[in-house]
Amino acid sequence: MRLMERFFIMKTTVYLWFSVIVLFCAGIQIMFTTGTLQAQSVEAVTIGTEAPKSPFRMPLKWESTSILVSPVSDEKHTIVSVKDPTIVRYNNLWHIYATVYSTSSRTWSMVYLNFKDWSDAPKTKLTHIDVNPNLTGYHCAPQLFYFRPHKKWYLIFQSQQPQYCTTDDLSKPETWTKPQDFFETKPAGAPHLWIDYWVICDDTHAYLYFTGDNGRLYRSRTKIENFPRGMSNPEICIEGERFDVFEGNMTYKVKNTNTYLTLVEAIGPARYYRAWIADSLNGEWKPIPDAATWDKPFAGISNVTFSEGVTPWTEDISHGELIRDGYDETMTIDPDNLKLLFQGRDPKSGGEYNLLPYRLGLLTIKKSETESFNNTGLTQPQKGKIEIVHRLAMPENSRQLQEKDFGGYLMVYFKDQTQSAYMAVSRDGYTFTDLNNGQPIFEGSQLAEQKGVRDPHITRGPDGGFYLVMTDLHIFGQKAGYRDTQWQRPEEKYGWGNNRAIVMMKSFDLIHWTVSDFRVDTAFPELGDIDCAWAPETIYDAAAKKMMVYFTIRYGNKNANIYYSYANEAFTKLETTPKMIPDIGGIDGDITKVGEKFHLYYVSDARILHAVSNQINKGYRSEPQRIDPETVPTEAPNLFKRLGSETYVLMYDVYGGRPNNMGFSETTDFVTYKHIGRFNEGAMKGTNFSRPKHGAVTYLTLDELKKITQHWHVDIKLDKP
Repeated sequence: MRLMERFFIMKTTVYLWFSVIVLFCAGIQIMFTTGTLQAQSVEAVTIGTEAPKSPFRMPLKWESTSILVSPVSDEKHTIVSVKDPTIVRYNNLWHIYATVYSTSSRTWSMVYLNFKDWSDAPKTKLTHIDVNPNLTGYHCAPQLFYFRPHKKWYLIFQSQQPQYCTTDDLSKPETWTKPQDFFETKPAGAPHLWIDYWVICDDTHAYLYFTGDNGRLYRSRTKIENFPRGMSNPEICIEGERFDVFEGNMTYKVKNTNTYLTLVEAIGPARYYRAWIADSLNGEWKPIPDAATWDKPFAGISNVTFSEGVTPWTEDISHGELIRDGYDETMTIDPDNLKLLFQGRDPKSGGEYNLLPYRLGLLTIKKSETESFNNTGLTQPQKGKIEIVHRLAMPENSRQLQEKDFGGYLMVYFKDQTQSAYMAVSRDGYTFTDLNNGQPIFEGSQLAEQKGVRDPHITRGPDGGFYLVMTDLHIFGQKAGYRDTQWQRPEEKYGWGNNRAIVMMKSFDLIHWTVSDFRVDTAFPELGDIDCAWAPETIYDAAAKKMMVYFTIRYGNKNANIYYSYANEAFTKLETTPKMIPDIGGIDGDITKVGEKFHLYYVSDARILHAVSNQINKGYRSEPQRIDPETVPTEAPNLFKRLGSETYVLMYDVYGGRPNNMGFSETTDFVTYKHIGRFNEGAMKGTNFSRPKHGAVTYLTLDELKKITQHWHVDIKLDKP
């Protein structure tokens, strides 16, 4: 939680931060000069050297419930959010205190609720803390525990300074005592804005941890017999960049170990939790390597899926509390039974922080998770995973497929949040279901030089195979700890998002894949000093009898054009020097043959344009008008046909939307276009994913559709649409 004046500062900074990330896409150069947008290292912790062994099974994977607790107003309180929960299990009930923002009183306050089972939570009544005359006005961000030496319940909270109350009965909010300050005056060493207070005790001392929204975590302590009096002047115990060590901190003892865990909320493309461990509460805090970055958080949308039947409802995994193994001052957690009560919100929401519609949900650790990749050869892959192999054997029945052979659709897309690619399937071309329940299938950290991939494109070849190409680029590589600089090379010379490689993959069954990370600049030094190799796509050139790969190359941080080259038969490299498709100044090209004509959709000035030619890689005549109906920036056009009809669908990335989404238009004559909306805002539906970026659609036989839905345990209707 935070002071009122901070909200108006924060909303501008965070909103701009999110705006830039939404606008970042391969193929669009966007330049800002404001200092808040500089890349920040997520490994900026300076205390300690080598992290002790993680007490958790890694990597961490979580599953989220639907919304469990929502703001419900009454005749005295008009509230817009429920957030910052603290929770204990006591007398066979769950007890929660949480923050709410009231638009009627224009301040932050607290509520209480209890219930027996989680299924009861959505219908449980909220009791406002101001039933207690001691607790009217601004009080928020609570922490609840039972302090055994005093045989009292303690409620710690922010008022702005740290305060506490006590009671004998936590289920009766009206019984809390009058708030008391921890410090008589603001202590030396405390930050300008101190927030989010947390108490934890060992055998000898009680510690008070808090943040300052300034990249630092602070701690004070007092002897346990003096608690809550006698807190020392704060000292910095964790330090990093501002958005990497931000707020919402919590510290725990790990059951049956000598290890302590600290979590601090960070801000990336969305809010997430990073983790540190130490061997004492007064010791050195060291980041857990696989739980301290945006790509590999302790808990964030990058490692969270939603339970079966639950529509993804948040991308923030924000201020919450782990479910404890007990309720006393030691704050003990069971590493084999991790659950996190957290706040999240609709990704479409925005505006002033105090009006953001936060709700509460529950994360549960997923057990028996394994890595997605097995590099040991062509063996039987694990259900729901892909396998990287050294070579592919062409199936005996491989052939060039025709429209009459197909019975479904396959879409690939990526997300900025993971810098990885996904697959979704559809029987009718209208409703798409993600194969891996919204989790990556092609993990950028496993495939690319920069540890990130984007702009995936997939098509079928004359051998019936699937040809997948992607941009090798991680736009948050520095923040994720993969490099020391914002970009691979200096931005002032090579521009935003500079890279030099494309990822080339091939499969016959969508399960076994070959992969090649192909460096364009080293293979073809005659190209000179290229800025980037972005947004590759593939099409079969019948005249050349080869797969043609075409992509964007930029020079001098300003001149971007579409180039083409031909791949080898194994689809592991490009064999011919890339040549520019003439008379097309733009990026993100997409070529489709319709009849005897080649239709090229591409991007110029953040809008979709159209060109037509009789030849696959030259002779295009562009049309000046914008094709897509959007009024915000768009990119990444991709054309696919509605099977069994004369209708073509133009899909494009509405990256300027809030939130970003895919948009769709239909045409039968390539002159007039009918706008059919965006995913889940019109005819097109996404059942278990949100905010897809820069994708492509190809076709599946009904047998292929059945096999991959079985492999990924996806239940979709396979009867004739």
